[in-house]
Amino acid sequence: MDPSGEKSVPAALTGVLAGVRLGGLSLSALSDDALRLTRQLRGCLEADLATHCLWAVAHGDLLCVVTDSPGWATRFRFMQVTLLETASASADRPLRQFRVMVAPPSSGGPFQFS
Repeated sequence: MDPSGEKSVPAALTGVLAGVRLGGLSLSALSDDALRLTRQLRGCLEADLATHCLWAVAHGDLLCVVTDSPGWATRFRFMQVTLLETASASADRPLRQFRVMVAPPSSGGPFQFS
């Protein structure tokens, strides 16, 4: 875990992720961008809602937020304008589309993002 309390990618995988490329970027760079965006979105949310923002990714003009239940997904949809504005500023490009996804229940595996 890093000092902020976030779980980070194990050091042994960092080199592997840096070598895998998707859309011209390494998976390591993509995961860093997503983690930064997730933290920024959590910062603009009320505390109870922020804890349910598991992950956020910007791709093209789409912002995708992952949460842990359908009930919280509804709350995120009500916050869509604020989330799009915050994410657009972070991504340095306009994000116009918004999608919320509900993560499947955790299997207790080693890579849980929260």
